[in-house]
Amino acid sequence: MVFLAWAMALGLLFLFFSGVLDKLDNPNRHLIESAQGSTLLLQANRQGHYQVPGRVNGIDVDLLLDTGATDLAVPEEVAQKAGLPKLAEVSSSTANGITRGWLSEVDELWVGNLRIRHVRATILPNMAGDEALLGMNVLRHFELTQKNGQLSIQVPSRP
Repeated sequence: MVFLAWAMALGLLFLFFSGVLDKLDNPNRHLIESAQGSTLLLQANRQGHYQVPGRVNGIDVDLLLDTGATDLAVPEEVAQKAGLPKLAEVSSSTANGITRGWLSEVDELWVGNLRIRHVRATILPNMAGDEALLGMNVLRHFELTQKNGQLSIQVPSRP
């Protein structure tokens, strides 16, 4: 009985702390959205990075904001699920060196509740997981303001 009680206690502690660690890794699973729906407020994760839930052609994906990335970079597994075409072979310079990939186009990209259509992307076969890198070709569509560990992403107002 004592062993069973300890096992249950350890299991509950594991569940609790895995939820805490998940929130530290991506505190934006439940976004703070403005009343107008044109602004996202993101909290930095424990590494100081900003992640946002998104969708690539309807497929759920975590997006990591990467100002060093030229294009939206998508793992090959996500690209296959999203039905992304491999248009042309390219070489990409990544943090891990030069890698082979393919140019593609995403019909519909959701960054939180913000939608962009016809987005150039690079499919990277050596990129693991279901996390895509949100590059400057997407970020240039928004106004970004960072302050006190919080990033505001806003659709610019049209004059």
